[in-house]
Amino acid sequence: MDKIQTCIIENKSLMREGLKSLLNKSRFHVSIAFANVEEVKAVKDITFDLIILSVNKHIEEVSERIEQIKEKFPKVRIVVLAESLNESIITECFSVDSDGLLLKDIAAKPLIASLNLVMSGEKVFPTSMTAIILSGWNQWQSRGFHTKASCQNIAFSPRCLDVIQLLAEGCSNKIIARRLDIAESTVKVHLKAILRKLELGNRTQVAIWAINHGFMSALSQEGKIVN
Repeated sequence: MDKIQTCIIENKSLMREGLKSLLNKSRFHVSIAFANVEEVKAVKDITFDLIILSVNKHIEEVSERIEQIKEKFPKVRIVVLAESLNESIITECFSVDSDGLLLKDIAAKPLIASLNLVMSGEKVFPTSMTAIILSGWNQWQSRGFHTKASCQNIAFSPRCLDVIQLLAEGCSNKIIARRLDIAESTVKVHLKAILRKLELGNRTQVAIWAINHGFMSALSQEGKIVN
């Protein structure tokens, strides 16, 4: 089985070494680990298939860190490993199309299984994320955030409905294009139409709307969201 060249970014030495030891028992080969993104940006002549970005409870600038990694390694898959979930980190991860968001208390086998899903092109997030997203939606509604759209009074084309479903799964435009066998530019056209019809501002809000309207009902059965 081919080894997947994996990089760990974790500022705590013990956590870094423990995760490295665990992954090296699988097909995820960690030859090097870093304390921060700046160290990763400084490396030369090294490529990675997967980068695991560990963040602490004081989550700051997650999306900026991911964008810096993508600038250095455009094709790498990125999974965020967080101590806890909240609306902020979920929004950050969705906004930059991270490939996964996992919690640090995840067991070894589910971790490896989740990383394998990511490497097969899936998006992986914890099951508890759904409740947080729905809670966030309710808070937006209570603050006066409204959309006139619903499945009953807005006419979506079958292709737009496909795109909405995949947005609810957390798929990037590239993955959506691959799944639907269409060009990525076409996905962007559909997304723009969806945003206009729903009167929403970004893909994260579309994902939340989609979850609130039942588009994620079958995800746990498909294994794309893990404990």
